[in-house]
Amino acid sequence: MNAPEEDFKSPGPMNQWDNKKLEAWKSTRRLIARKMTGKHSEFVDDVHQDTFIAATKNMHLFDADRGSFEAWISGVAKNRVAEYMKKVRQQFLLEEKAMSDAQNATSYMSHEEPDHSDDIINRLDTLARVSRVLKIVECSWEQRLYDRSMFLIRDCDGDFSLAAKRLGMKATALRESHRQMMELAQVIDRALVGHYERVAARNVAPVTIREILACFPDPEAGDMEREWLRFVPLAVMKAGAFSVSRNELVDRVSRLTGYAPVTARHVVARCERLCLIARTVLESGSEIYGESLMA
Repeated sequence: MNAPEEDFKSPGPMNQWDNKKLEAWKSTRRLIARKMTGKHSEFVDDVHQDTFIAATKNMHLFDADRGSFEAWISGVAKNRVAEYMKKVRQQFLLEEKAMSDAQNATSYMSHEEPDHSDDIINRLDTLARVSRVLKIVECSWEQRLYDRSMFLIRDCDGDFSLAAKRLGMKATALRESHRQMMELAQVIDRALVGHYERVAARNVAPVTIREILACFPDPEAGDMEREWLRFVPLAVMKAGAFSVSRNELVDRVSRLTGYAPVTARHVVARCERLCLIARTVLESGSEIYGESLMA
């Protein structure tokens, strides 16, 4: 793997890298890979690149009298892994609140407390609307993941531990997939409202960015922990949306949001998926039954 071609600013100019130091950096990938297993393994190269960037910027801190360069850059790599894991934990805590309202068959659409099922039904207007949303979710979500969430809601009353045990899987994996399905359901619900408003106004113009952004949950509704669902799509649009290359988009979003490149790549992919589905529902409403929105 070659060193990143970046234009670094002092401290840490690129001319401080010699072949020996580059080899020491390359060897840190094995260390990173040992610490980032499972679902984190796909981000090993990102953290390895971050290690190079951090080492370059902080090269002036290396003191040969205190130890070898190999030991120093290994410490840099460990710190980057720790930073990545910290970001993952923060993201999980940020998003976990979105999972807590999945305690009954209708709460997956709620911004209220889990037990307020009557308020949820009133907000959805009719059970027919719930049915339409669920149908779209089903045809736009992987079937086995959808079935797991329905089993969690209908058969286990939202108890992740019980559902995971019966399904023979880890509760964390079930929680993650169900959380993402909830996000999808919220976006679809708002997109359906937008579609019916367009129909009522006989609006046949192309869907606008403003309309797509309006489909994302609103942090002003009282749940500040979901604020990322608003500012990340805004950052994506400001960065050029999906008209620029993925690497350039990730870099711009990282700069705009303060996310590490690893996290930025993850949220950009999720945002792209939700934007695509929002636009499709805004344009077609519930007429997309039987089609795969993820195709």
